[in-house]
Amino acid sequence: MKLNKSERALKNTMKVVRRILLGDPGRLKLIPPEPEAGRHGLALVLIAKDESRHLKDWLTFHALAGVRTAIIYDNGSKYDTVEIARNFKGMEIHVVPWVVDVSLGPMPLKAQTLAYAHAICTFGKRFRWMGFLDIDEYLVPVSELSIPEVLAGFEDITNLSLPWTMFGPNGHRETPEMPAVMAYTERAAHRLRSFTNFKCIVDPCDVTLVRVHKFETRSMGSSTVNDRHERVTGNKARATEKFASSEQLQLNHYFTFSHDELERKLLRKFIGENFAALDLTGKQNCHTSRMKERVFLSLVAGVELRAVTVSEAEVSATEGS
Repeated sequence: MKLNKSERALKNTMKVVRRILLGDPGRLKLIPPEPEAGRHGLALVLIAKDESRHLKDWLTFHALAGVRTAIIYDNGSKYDTVEIARNFKGMEIHVVPWVVDVSLGPMPLKAQTLAYAHAICTFGKRFRWMGFLDIDEYLVPVSELSIPEVLAGFEDITNLSLPWTMFGPNGHRETPEMPAVMAYTERAAHRLRSFTNFKCIVDPCDVTLVRVHKFETRSMGSSTVNDRHERVTGNKARATEKFASSEQLQLNHYFTFSHDELERKLLRKFIGENFAALDLTGKQNCHTSRMKERVFLSLVAGVELRAVTVSEAEVSATEGS
């Protein structure tokens, strides 16, 4: 049910009150680990559940791009995700079983944030860099041949923010048998504020606060830099087209993959885990009732909802609904 302006204001006020009284379950403070002598390289942290379709490709690409280690938090996979990870020989792999349901009073803590904090505290002392990605995000070196070569120019930095570069299905109805970086080459021309987010690469031995899309460090506080070494403080300053840069490292976000995968992702999100039992013969007509998702698809994915177009102001006005 859509909320009116007063109801949205009350809802947002209650969120603020809960955060003041109970804290923000999406923010975890921590004491960073002491660095080991000789620590080096980049580790990527990934939470996965039944991602066997894309996991080997994701691991292969990042191994070739120079990633030293992948730390995979398995969120209760029922199929062969864990086996694929453990059998991969291109880099060091750690698989951590990660099915958690933890609350702080009445507020549930985010399993993803907990996993990131666990990775920093458990593995962070061995690495100079740690990145936190999803299975549909690929970290692509642009200015050098490998990610470590790019990061070598950021030795005085402990918090690097990379914006999504959004890719659509490239006309693929079904998932093609080729690497994602070759299959999906059509991307959004612009980064609109409502559909831009960041992932971070940080020095794990300097992190003091963890969120999914934002970190704080001892030496930089709440500040971060882009890949042009431009420094900002706070989300508002970061979430601008001027700051969003992919000159040296590009974070490819294959949010849709193929048309079929996008539709199944939306069904899982809005209907639940039992979506597979549905009759999908008419799936080309399925849609989400929320305007934000519809606009997202029209601007980025290029799927059937392409005809839906609204202004940036109209998109922002729907975010509280």
